Amino acid sequence: MYRRKPKAQKNKLKAPLFIIAVLVLWLLLDTNQPTNYSLTIANNQNLGSIAKELKSAEIISSENVFLFQASRNNLDKNIHTGQFELSSDMDNLDILKLLNKPSQNNQTLTIPEGFTIKQISNKSQEQEILKCLESTCQTNLNQIVPETSSKGLEGFLFPNTYQYIDSKDLINKMTQQFQQELPKNYRKQLQKLPIQSLYEAIIVASMLEKEVITQKDKQLAAGIIYKRLQHDWPLGIDATLLYKKNNREITIQDLQANDPYNTRKLKGLPPTPICNPGYESIFAALNPIQSDYWFYITEPINDKVIYGRNNAEHEANIQKYLR
Repeated sequence: MYRRKPKAQKNKLKAPLFIIAVLVLWLLLDTNQPTNYSLTIANNQNLGSIAKELKSAEIISSENVFLFQASRNNLDKNIHTGQFELSSDMDNLDILKLLNKPSQNNQTLTIPEGFTIKQISNKSQEQEILKCLESTCQTNLNQIVPETSSKGLEGFLFPNTYQYIDSKDLINKMTQQFQQELPKNYRKQLQKLPIQSLYEAIIVASMLEKEVITQKDKQLAAGIIYKRLQHDWPLGIDATLLYKKNNREITIQDLQANDPYNTRKLKGLPPTPICNPGYESIFAALNPIQSDYWFYITEPINDKVIYGRNNAEHEANIQKYLR
């Protein structure tokens, strides 16, 4: 006898298919999948603000636990700047260990002593750095060297190797390194010199950087520069004339020009530093050695500095070593 199957059995067959569909949809829409986050750490950013940002981005579950683990494991003192790719499936220690290593996304730049801002800009390919030649580049350095607000940062971008994110990060690191490298007693030393400010001392340091090599020669040359300033003599430094030129050649027109960087003709310091000096040149500008010398030249073959006590000795040295 034919019997019609109950409709309930047909519905039972559909139930497993429905459940499977719901499970697939749930898996596709699962909100517990790892969250990826690109963290950018700025220069001098503290770990507290980093923890707050990571909590807000749901990368960590607790700011306090994150900070506690950082302190307990000595991972709170060497946080690097840069951009870091993080995920919510990383635990706190994994994140902290990553932040204690240089970012793979950072750029690295080595700045030699004596580079100008234009040379730094060309080497780094960060054109924004050129604004540091003007008053548009403001940093915390303006507080201790007010002149940099109007005259730019030439002279204050300390030579070193840096890892950085962008132009602003690089500039901040260079100016902060400058402040760290300043001799601790620089204010006391400035009071002994015939100049008015730290800015003028860095102008002298920049000339020393370009003129002579050894520490003692730099200190002796600094003594000559200050003695000439005190006696209202032109400094007669070729490196200042070459600052705005793209070659190493000084013409008769250059020597006759009323250019503020023409220290062969005009008295006093040039208006700005002519490069970014290293520590030895800065130290020498603050710690000159007094001597009987009024003149010096640099022998071109081995860079030996030859000193003269008067004009006759100086002319004799020129004839012997430069001609």
